[in-house]
Formats: sequence, C-alpha cells, structure tokens
Amino acid sequence: MGKTAFIFPGQGAQYCGMGKDFFQAFPTARSVYATAGEAAGLDVGELCFTENESLDVTEYTQIAMLATEVAILKVLEEKGLRADCAAGLSLGEYGALAAAGVMELAPLFRLIRCRGIFMQEAYPVGGAMAAVLGLDADSIRQVCAGTAGVVSIANDNCPGQIVITGEAPAVEAACETLKAAGAKRCVPLNVSGPFHSPLLAGAGKKLAAELEGVSVEAPRIPYICNVEADYVTDSARIKELLASEMAGDHGADACGRGGHLRGNWARADAGRVPAEDEPGREGAERGQGGGYGRGAGLRGRQKRRASALTGFPLPGLWDGNPESVSVGIAFLRDIKEARAV
Repeated sequence: MGKTAFIFPGQGAQYCGMGKDFFQAFPTARSVYATAGEAAGLDVGELCFTENESLDVTEYTQIAMLATEVAILKVLEEKGLRADCAAGLSLGEYGALAAAGVMELAPLFRLIRCRGIFMQEAYPVGGAMAAVLGLDADSIRQVCAGTAGVVSIANDNCPGQIVITGEAPAVEAACETLKAAGAKRCVPLNVSGPFHSPLLAGAGKKLAAELEGVSVEAPRIPYICNVEADYVTDSARIKELLASEMAGDHGADACGRGGHLRGNWARADAGRVPAEDEPGREGAERGQGGGYGRGAGLRGRQKRRASALTGFPLPGLWDGNPESVSVGIAFLRDIKEARAV
C-alpha cells in the first residue's frame, strides 16, 4: 500500500467561512480554534467565519489559516487518518510542522501570530508577487537583476512556474519584460505583501529571535522544508530554515538553495517525483503559485477512506501535478459524509 502525505497551503488560499463546518461538527476542531485564539489574543473563529477585511491582512491571515489547517488535521488524526510525510507551501510549512509533532500547539500559534505581525510591519503596503509561467529560473533571475527596484525569485514551484516578489512597480515592470522574453503568462497573486523577498529580511531576524525561546522537537514523521525541498530532522536546523525562508532569493544556486522556496519536488520514501505539468491560471491565482489539488497522492482504499471520514478528497503526494503543491487540507468545504460517519 502507498503512503500518505499531507501538503498544507500557503497564504492567499484563505476565504471567509473556511473551517466553519469542521468547527460546528467536531469538538476537536473547536478546541483547536480556542487554543489558537488564546495564544494569539484574538477571536480566531470570528476572524475565519464572518465577513471582514482583516482576513486578507497578513498579520491576521496567518493565524486564521494555521488554526484552520490544524483544526482539520486534528480531526483527521482523531478519525485515524494520519500522514506518513508532511510538507507545506510557505505558511503551510507550519501546518506540516504540526503534523510532524515538532511544536506544541500553543507556542506554534503564538509563533505564527508573531510571524504575521513581523511581516506586516516590515512592508505594510506596496509589495506584490506574480507567478511566471513558461520560463526558466535563470532567465527570470536575469530579468529581475536588470529591473529597477527590488524584485527577485520567491518560489521555484515546478518546471514552468516560478513566483517573483518585491516592490509592486518592480514586479509589474519585470512581468512585462518576462512576457517579452517568452513567458506564457505572468499572473498577479492574491497576497498582501512581498513574501520571501529581501524586503522582509528584518522580519526574518525578528522571527529568528522569537524562535530562540521556542521548544522544537525532532519530527515524528518525515517533514520536508521549503528552502531545501528535502527532509529535515535536526531541530536547530528547522529553526534556521524557518527564519531564512522569509527573506527570499539570497543568490540561490540552480538547486534552489539559499532562501527562496523550492517546490520542484515532492518527496516520498521512494524518492523524488518531478512535477511536469504547467499549473492552470486558477491555481496560480489562489496563492503563491499553488492551487487545489484533489487528493493527488491518495490511491484506492486510502482515497475512499479519506472521503468517508471527511466528505472530500484529501491532499496527498504531488504525484506529477504541480497544483497539488498548495493543496487545501484547510479548505475542503463539504463534510456531509463526515457527519454521517
């Protein structure tokens, strides 16, 4: 039998009402939201479930998304569905850390609340990101280097889809040059800041200082980090990588080492699985280049069991579909079958 990976989405995939069905149906989910609210000093349920502008503001988005991801995760675990491996895109890496048992929930929620505030304060307005489709990383890096202002690679999601980040005018100018250079499309992303950019270097330093006081354990299951797209087992190394991924492309080599997010591979125990298909426009617009994969890595009995437990297809390994990089474990809407179970 194959193994199951949970892949958690990054910022940009949030929507009003996310997690509400889980909150209403499962005491475990309500407990997670309560823990998140107490840790963050916010009514996280109200933030997630009611119409408000704060949900799309970085300092609030991050705690809302992580609380929803972890609430659903804990319900799945309670129902007997557990991950053999975990990964997450950008903010989603913290959901993967929860799945791997690296941190207790209260300090994890406090940390993500600080992360959101640090990022919001570092560059509150004027930042942008865009998914570049159909051009290689070296060409994109050259264009960014020749563009006035601050713009650089943020996410190396998969062959043919790379995200750039920086000052909004610089990102816009780079997109025009990239299209002239052969990019199929440049799609602006629904995010509120220049994430994984040198513009957030100060936020990364603040997060590193905050991490010094956080207890981090060795992962209980294989966990794949964003920066290196590889397994990480050393707790001290986890802290270093969490801080460094905030500040973007520090002269990374062709393998993606150096700060920006490397999403070119989904790893299972069998090794690396390349993602070759070009993501659709909808996937790119949802978040940092990812979309809503539909249980790409689940097979046969696993998929039927997941659907029976929760009422929707669940995230799995990338399995050659780059849209699964931002698979929405936190944003699966219909739980009728879960209630029936």
